[in-house]
Amino acid sequence: MKKPVPIPKNLWKVMKITFSQLLLFILCCSLSMAHSIRAQEVLNRPISIKGENLELKRILNQIEQEARVKFVYSTKIQSAQRVSLNVTNQKLSAVLD
Repeated sequence: MKKPVPIPKNLWKVMKITFSQLLLFILCCSLSMAHSIRAQEVLNRPISIKGENLELKRILNQIEQEARVKFVYSTKIQSAQRVSLNVTNQKLSAVLD
């Protein structure tokens, strides 16, 4: 029976580093895999809003509630601007345009 050949300490260290790098690589690759998303479906949601001479901020809040979305906009936008809107069963994309 043959005696097993001892592995030098330096080789063990290199093998541990290589193995950890391989695991990290596999983890990063699995996280970066592309998944299908449905962002365009949000724009196709039908909404109905009626309002005369309302602040833009209030209309955006109504759209958020109706379409179940969240808007984030700059403070440079004049949210106190008055807008009239009367849409029935229109796509969100058309209303935002």
